[in-house]
Amino acid sequence: MLTIKLSAIAHFLGVCATLLPYLDGSLPKAILKLPHLKQISFWANYLSGNIPPEWADTKLEIMSLGMNRLSGKIPRSLGKITTLKSLNIENNMFSGTVPPELGDLVNLESLALSANYLSGELPSALANLTGLKTLRLNSNNFTGRIPGFIQSWKQLDALDPSWWFHHHWKNHLRSR
Repeated sequence: MLTIKLSAIAHFLGVCATLLPYLDGSLPKAILKLPHLKQISFWANYLSGNIPPEWADTKLEIMSLGMNRLSGKIPRSLGKITTLKSLNIENNMFSGTVPPELGDLVNLESLALSANYLSGELPSALANLTGLKTLRLNSNNFTGRIPGFIQSWKQLDALDPSWWFHHHWKNHLRSR
């Protein structure tokens, strides 16, 4: 049923699908059948599961999936959607490390990964995101130092470093 609603709205709007809140179920694989779809927002719903690998073949520019119940690892296949300018998957239940394939999103201007269960260090492949303007990583379990490659992001105007301070402050208190 979700696929039918999405298809109807996307057909009507042509390039943008924004659905009403309170949807549950999983993300539809049928997005691929909407070749002109550029923006999709499933913000603040009850969607679960993961992002379908079929979405890698879309031409999406904006993907807003925040405030859902999406879980598992961030799919490596997201790195194939090189048309993406904004990726927001914050406030979900994604776990594991940030896949280095996200560094292939060379048109990305905004990346929001905050409030998940992500861990480990940021992959060096993210250095390729030289057009990044906004980065939100807070409320995760990242480790290591703030990567030096952040200095190469000359367009960056919004960075919340609390993800790093929270981790290191917590470890500093434990060592006392």
